[in-house]
Amino acid sequence: MQILKLACIVLAAIYTTACNNKMAEKPATSTENTNVNNSHVNKATSKIEVINIHDFDKAVTGKKVQLVDVRSNMEYKKGHLQDAQLCDFMADDFTTQLEALNLKKDEPVYIYCHSGGRSGEAAQIMKGLGYQHIIDMENGYSNWSKNNLPTTLE
Repeated sequence: MQILKLACIVLAAIYTTACNNKMAEKPATSTENTNVNNSHVNKATSKIEVINIHDFDKAVTGKKVQLVDVRSNMEYKKGHLQDAQLCDFMADDFTTQLEALNLKKDEPVYIYCHSGGRSGEAAQIMKGLGYQHIIDMENGYSNWSKNNLPTTLE
């Protein structure tokens, strides 16, 4: 599965580079859309957005959203955001775990990890799998908890 993850990341990077070359005339933004064409989804515009903890808090706390914690099970058990579903990015079966969550690919998915590294990589894989809008928490759970934002052990 690690090879599959690596392949997805490499393909996403190649595809993004090719799209950026074609879009050179357009001004780029940090949330520039690229087209994803997979056999299991229609051609869709996919966007990855990184937002700060305060905007993330406003978007997810007390709301019915698709929220995914991509840290390890051990990290998750030490504390996580309320209603977050665990999907361990480092597990060999990450994509299988992700699909088992039955997330709606055409609705925003909020993700986070400890400090932003794993969630950034997970967002690229999700984009390659056809998720249309992935919102990644900037600087992750460590920054969230350091700022005393709500967490749970449940």
